[in-house]
Amino acid sequence: MWIHQWRRIPGLVAAVAFVLANAVGAAAETTYRVPGDFETIGAAMDTSVAGDTILVGPGTYKESLLFTEKTGNGIILKSTDGSAKTTIAYGEEENQNEAVITFQRCNNSTQFIGFSIDGRGLARRGILTNSDSKPVLQDIQVDGCEYAIAVHRGSRPWVRDAVLRNSRTAGLFISGGSVDVKDTSVLGSEKFGVYVGNATEAVLLRNVIVDDNGQVGVQAAESEISFLGGKVTNNGDTGLILNETTGTLSGLTVTGHTNIGIVMEIFSGTVSDCRIADNEFGAVSAIEGSPRIIRCVFENNSAYHLGIEGDAQPLIGGSLANGNLFLGEPDFRVQHTSTQDVIATYNYWDLPCSPKQFFQISGGGKLKRRPWAAGNLLRSFEDCTKSRQYNKWFRNDKLNPDGTHIKGKYLPGEDPNAVAEPAASDPDDYNDEYDDGGSDAPVETSRSDSES
Repeated sequence: MWIHQWRRIPGLVAAVAFVLANAVGAAAETTYRVPGDFETIGAAMDTSVAGDTILVGPGTYKESLLFTEKTGNGIILKSTDGSAKTTIAYGEEENQNEAVITFQRCNNSTQFIGFSIDGRGLARRGILTNSDSKPVLQDIQVDGCEYAIAVHRGSRPWVRDAVLRNSRTAGLFISGGSVDVKDTSVLGSEKFGVYVGNATEAVLLRNVIVDDNGQVGVQAAESEISFLGGKVTNNGDTGLILNETTGTLSGLTVTGHTNIGIVMEIFSGTVSDCRIADNEFGAVSAIEGSPRIIRCVFENNSAYHLGIEGDAQPLIGGSLANGNLFLGEPDFRVQHTSTQDVIATYNYWDLPCSPKQFFQISGGGKLKRRPWAAGNLLRSFEDCTKSRQYNKWFRNDKLNPDGTHIKGKYLPGEDPNAVAEPAASDPDDYNDEYDDGGSDAPVETSRSDSES
């Protein structure tokens, strides 16, 4: 039988090591400079491969760039001096995407950092992400386009520290894709700040400012959206419109709209820890849907704080931990024309009680407001006598952080050492579990803050 016996061949190990070392060297990352190594960014991209870096010096470059799976995928394109000093302007030659920058089939190793994009009033899109692309877009400014950033066909860019200005239609336009955005401002668009339609996965906005857009701040349809922290302010007509949408709005300030702060049409999600103020109408839950509205502050909306229409059935508060503050003096705290019964318990209505005159109820559904909360959201009440006394203590800083009186005083009927007496009736109390309109006793027109 023939048997092969391995023998060490002199020099073989060294030769293999040499070949491997050269192979690793050939795959090493390379840094190119523009200008310097190349006069244009496009020429540098044509030479680069995945893992390479292109550093671009300050100035204005009139080019339209295309990142694809063959050219530009996996590279880092970065300015040396940041977006304030480095601009890419829409090129003289038209391209089929009508975009200054296009990403097609690019992975999340593709990075575009530190540029201003000037559409020159000609480009349809400042940045277009397409065909499952997932680029990183950081420290960018986009101006003078129809859409500052347009997201389509399953793409999901990662956007950080961006300013999107003066778009003709929308600063951020998502249709058939998704996006992850943080620390970004969308300003001065003629129509929409952010538009989302048929998102392929949840859209995530964190610490985003949407201000001074011509018609609507944020409009989302048939999508899932999470908007966590930020401001939606001074947009021409409406702050947010959520249509057939799910998700979460949390920690937002929504102010300064001539019509409605937040419109929820067939919306099922949560609105929490938001300040909704200084709009004509604070928020509306309409058509149908059962959003949770919790821990929000409604303040100085002129017509009403909250409207409930159609077959909508929101949960408003529901526990002391989730109670809302309804402050100021709109025409109505709540306008309820829905066919559904609605729970609005454990909320503070800016008076010790919650007389029916503050609520317009006319749609067949009822509104459950009892028990309501004190102004510190630490105690709930079902009669006005105790509530009135407790809120007087609260307004005069006579309560400990846990809600107890600083001198150990008790509300009427709560002193464990006192002889129990029948509770006196209060003309401001109401006995309906659900209210369906009508009126109670006359509303208090002033609040005495003297301590007792």
